[in-house]
Amino acid sequence: MKNTKDKSVYAGSDRKRSIRMILRTAAPVICAAMMLLMSIVPNTVKAAGAEQEPAENNEPKPFTVMLDTGHGGTDPGAVRTVDGVEYSERAFNDKLMNACYDRLTQYDAVIVYRTRVANNHISTYARSTYAHNVGADLFLSFHINSSSYKSARGASTIIPSGNYRKDLKNETAYLSEAILSRLADVGLRNNGFNTRVLEDAAYLDYPDGSAGDYYEVIRMGVRYGIPSLILETAFITSDTDLAMLTNDAKIKEIGSAVADAIAARYGLKITGHTMQQPVQTAQTSGVSLGSIPKTLNFGDVVPLTASGGSGEGDYVYLASNAFIGRIEGNNLIVIGAGDFRVTVTRYEGLTTTPRSAGNTNVKAVALNTSVEALMSELEYSQPDGAYRAKINVRLKDQIEGIAPRGTVRISYKDPAAGAEGNGHDADFLFDENGNCEAELLLSSEGKYSCTVKYIPALYDGYNVPAGAEAALDLDVNADAAATPTPEPTEIPVTDAPTEVPTEEPAATESYDPVQTQTTRPGEKEIDSGNASVSFGMLEILVILLIVAVIITIVMLIKLTTRKKRR
Repeated sequence: MKNTKDKSVYAGSDRKRSIRMILRTAAPVICAAMMLLMSIVPNTVKAAGAEQEPAENNEPKPFTVMLDTGHGGTDPGAVRTVDGVEYSERAFNDKLMNACYDRLTQYDAVIVYRTRVANNHISTYARSTYAHNVGADLFLSFHINSSSYKSARGASTIIPSGNYRKDLKNETAYLSEAILSRLADVGLRNNGFNTRVLEDAAYLDYPDGSAGDYYEVIRMGVRYGIPSLILETAFITSDTDLAMLTNDAKIKEIGSAVADAIAARYGLKITGHTMQQPVQTAQTSGVSLGSIPKTLNFGDVVPLTASGGSGEGDYVYLASNAFIGRIEGNNLIVIGAGDFRVTVTRYEGLTTTPRSAGNTNVKAVALNTSVEALMSELEYSQPDGAYRAKINVRLKDQIEGIAPRGTVRISYKDPAAGAEGNGHDADFLFDENGNCEAELLLSSEGKYSCTVKYIPALYDGYNVPAGAEAALDLDVNADAAATPTPEPTEIPVTDAPTEVPTEEPAATESYDPVQTQTTRPGEKEIDSGNASVSFGMLEILVILLIVAVIITIVMLIKLTTRKKRR
């Protein structure tokens, strides 16, 4: 009994020792596999296509503001003389803008440009284009109001109408509310915001056909996608407002109020980390536009010249009415009729304010011409059960490269309808190459008497006076008509073997000017190759884990079996 007892004790001790050995061997393997598995899985999933966390941007884009002062140079704006002293809108605008600039540049992460740093003339077009060139996030133009009513006083803004890019109207309306509210605290009455659109000026419509805003700095701002507004700060004709404008301390208070409203709207803070502002300079000499005839004919090509302005910047010419004058390089091409203006601006980079010349008014005279029409083809259309008459229309002395923009109207009457029958009108347009091929669908045979007229478009350079339309007689009958050959309804089968491509063609890559870069600076692209490698490592670790578990189970089974034998 004693020996048996000792054997069972020893056997139990051996089994416990074996189990501990197995656990010591298998446990580290299992734990190591689990730890590696936990560390690999998140990276593997992330590499496999999960969205990457955005890279930190240590240098955020600063908020850029373009401050503008209305008028300038020989244009004083509104003026008023009190006790022999003349006050001008231009001078007040400059003071207000500078006060706003001094305060706004105290905020962090803001860059402020000015359209004028000297008393020179800049066209309204150049001001908005300058804002676009510097990447402005906001365009604000300082003005002073005037009225024949002495009681009129206070501040107001003019903002986009919202006909096009309604988001810009909403943004400037919110900013107007913030500015006018702070100016009311300073003592200027809050007169709200206003809008104004152009009437009967289709050439200045927005791309969607809606009416353009009246003021060019706003209209151009909308086209550039920049929130743009005019601040009518006060009335020069109001004694109350004038007293504030002639007080330098009050000017500073007004300018600061405008700056603080901008900062509040766009979340700007003052922490002492201001940005270095661009040192702007003004061109030292004026810009002059070369001589242009006051009267030009439709189709004329006039070389443009300019002089003046400092540096070696480019001269940029502008015709105010794009339907009358087209600028190609340094040439003015008259493509319409009516009154328009030509101006020139010289740009010298981003830190030198532009300089522009005064407008030159030009009158473009239309070309008197007539309509010519000829039937080129007549065929019988079996599906329609009618005749198709193709008519070529052109204008006499049509200028090469300038297609008529008006409408061709062909009026005719069905001869089978009799004298009391209703007439028909069909309208057609010229294509960009100056061709007009009209097609009439005529229901019966007979002689059709057609009148072909040209209806000019707005500012059209082609003028067709009364009596210059074309008369065209169409003799429609089966003998004169050609019957087109029916197109085959089935594709003929050939014995030629069909060639099966062995490789799929590469996809054509389209260019997106907005997003040409797939990753942000400092952000790594996801590598699909790394994803496949990561998944391979995951599979190996899973297999190792399974093997370790199996070995442990097998060894435990062996120990159990050995126990039973004993």
